[in-house]
Amino acid sequence: MVRFGSGCLAVAALFSTLTASAELPRARAAIAALPKRGPTPAAFVPKGWSVEVTVEGDLDADKKPDTVLVLLEDGPEGDRERAVLALLQRDSGYVLGGSNVGLVSCWMCSGAKGGEGMPSIEIQKGVLLVDQISGSRQFTTWLNRFRWNRSRRLFEWIGEDRRSADAITGESTETSCNFLTRECIETVSPPQVDEQGRELQVEGTTRHWKSQPKKPLLSLEQAEQ
Repeated sequence: MVRFGSGCLAVAALFSTLTASAELPRARAAIAALPKRGPTPAAFVPKGWSVEVTVEGDLDADKKPDTVLVLLEDGPEGDRERAVLALLQRDSGYVLGGSNVGLVSCWMCSGAKGGEGMPSIEIQKGVLLVDQISGSRQFTTWLNRFRWNRSRRLFEWIGEDRRSADAITGESTETSCNFLTRECIETVSPPQVDEQGRELQVEGTTRHWKSQPKKPLLSLEQAEQ
């Protein structure tokens, strides 16, 4: 759970999060009803939603530009979910390679650092990167990686980097996981200063390696915050 600052910001963030959580089933139903094929990316935008982010790149190694969309629900603030769609280009148009509702933060659910909550989306060497930040003094950043598996015909969740930190003291914990190798590295940095900004005499950064049990990789649809 992300802890926000005091006062109105914390109350507003809590209210927005609770409201958005209540809207998840409706949003997921809208995305689940999308067509599997369409002539253009616009064919995959349901009524009551708008395109917030569009990124193009080759996701399935066929040398054709595929498209990733971040959709945002239309409506009042605090009542708007987001969805991520991965569209693969074919000779006849596009097919829906994968989708997710819940991985990307809802509108205004990300605290002072996250602002409106719009994620950063990139495609690097065929890997879909979804990067986000949330919180204020206590904040979290997380970067998720997805890659198309041709035999399974879905996007596999292959990795995550997550960092939780205190913006004042510098204390942080960062976990980097490679779901393909089932290995995680946890890096812990102690506070560098106290609440008044006075420098502390502390031990250095520590690192721990962890192994995860073998199990099938989760899909884009199954990924969560």
